[in-house]
Amino acid sequence: MKEKLLKIFRFLISKLFLFNMLGAVAFFVVAFIALNIYLKKFTEHGVTVTVPNIIGVQTDEAIKVIEDGGFAYVILDTVFDDNVDKGAIV
Repeated sequence: MKEKLLKIFRFLISKLFLFNMLGAVAFFVVAFIALNIYLKKFTEHGVTVTVPNIIGVQTDEAIKVIEDGGFAYVILDTVFDDNVDKGAIV
């Protein structure tokens, strides 16, 4: 039992293990720094955009409001509701 522990200890202080551990730590440090730089560049922290409220608005008018605001839209689905005018956004 003591020999196994000694073997493990020798491996943990061997040049091979330390070299690989140093390489792994260096990789993660570089990856962390690169990810932070990338996220700061592309996520635009602090930039806010007011999205227009189009609930209850007719589809044609809503599309105009969305496009005038510089947004893109996709109509994914339609629903039927007796309480809402045809073509209104719910």
